Amino acid sequence: MLPELSIFFKLLSFFDSCDVDYVLLGEKAGFVNGINGDIDIAVDKKSLENIENILNTFCKEHKGQIIQCLQHEIICFYYIVAFFHDDGSILFLRLDFSSDYCKHCRRYLTFFQLLENKTKCHHNVDIQYQYYVPDNCIEFLYYFIKKVEKGSIEPEQCEYLNMLLIQNEQKISGLLNPIFEEQVTTEIIKIISTLNTEAFLIQIPRFKKKLHKYFQIDVKDRISEMLRILKRISRPNGYQIVFLGADGSGKSSVIKEVERTMACAFRGVERFHLRPKIIKSNSTQVTTSPYEKPARSVLMSSIKLLILFVDYWLGHVKLILPKRLRSYLIIFDRYFDDLLIDPKRYRFSGPMLLAKFIKLILPKPDLYIVLTTSAQIVQARKQEVSFHESEIQIKAYEEFSNTTSNAHLIDASQDINHVVQDVCKILLSKLAERRQ
Repeated sequence: MLPELSIFFKLLSFFDSCDVDYVLLGEKAGFVNGINGDIDIAVDKKSLENIENILNTFCKEHKGQIIQCLQHEIICFYYIVAFFHDDGSILFLRLDFSSDYCKHCRRYLTFFQLLENKTKCHHNVDIQYQYYVPDNCIEFLYYFIKKVEKGSIEPEQCEYLNMLLIQNEQKISGLLNPIFEEQVTTEIIKIISTLNTEAFLIQIPRFKKKLHKYFQIDVKDRISEMLRILKRISRPNGYQIVFLGADGSGKSSVIKEVERTMACAFRGVERFHLRPKIIKSNSTQVTTSPYEKPARSVLMSSIKLLILFVDYWLGHVKLILPKRLRSYLIIFDRYFDDLLIDPKRYRFSGPMLLAKFIKLILPKPDLYIVLTTSAQIVQARKQEVSFHESEIQIKAYEEFSNTTSNAHLIDASQDINHVVQDVCKILLSKLAERRQ
């Protein structure tokens, strides 16, 4: 059995031992292909209130750690849990818990409806692994509403709805009639039974209008939603990390692997080089010999500083902050600090006091990862600068790491897999600390 399935079914068994009343929502097909994406789980109200304590207890027993919790509806909590294997690899579970099925403040299905008459299912291959799903008719209603609210449906999703429909069309019609009226219900049944995804997409605005008319938003829920949004804005779930290091320290390769490994821990990943680039540069040429050109004048260097200042702040407001609010991992390959560490690379000859002052008033990343290694290894990888210049760079970056509270020095002379594991462990540790 796949490792993520094994740990997930252990979690479900743990739920049973803790008397958590739950069902898994959405298409699962016996988990024959493993876990693809998020797992939607409806639980009773009491269990939802205690779900974090339950997850923490499970994590202590299985080398796990809650690294993210995102409240995306008034009663919906999205947890990302990391599990660490002895070989250094990391496994993620993305668990979306709710009691009532709620979307945009509308409570479409109560947890009583979701949990009533639930059915026990087994894994397709290993029947010792069990899980619970809702009554087929309730599952149809849940999945249909979810597709309407999302505004999209794929052929295989329509097939899943049709499979549920075939099992009890009469009862499903009875559930749909009060919401959509008999004529519209008949149209829905026909669209699903003929797998007509095109007609489904065309009718989505009409279906949504009927849903919103039937399921009104409670005033109390609207106030709770406003408070949730304010809390989300005040404490963004995204994270900003900066990679620094001498030329040839392996930043590009490490960033690529960290991005791939950590993608499951965030809603998305966005990468930048040095600055946000809201203000476009006239030069599109890649610099392979950064020290060949002469330094700019003091005036031009000072103007360059002001351009960088504006670019970082505009980029923070227009690009970085919105991504952080959407729980993105933002990766910078180099940052403004690079100019202070290695002014020669940026042809800077302006006043260092001005550069240091601008650094103080720029947006701060959450974490710096400084890659370091020997000058011999750096020169073997990349010979953009002299051996002596490599030694100077390495020493400067190490000094920066030693004097910066949120910087971590990583030995980049290791195998890349070990470097990536070291970086990911630090990042996951910082995410867990942030939640405490």
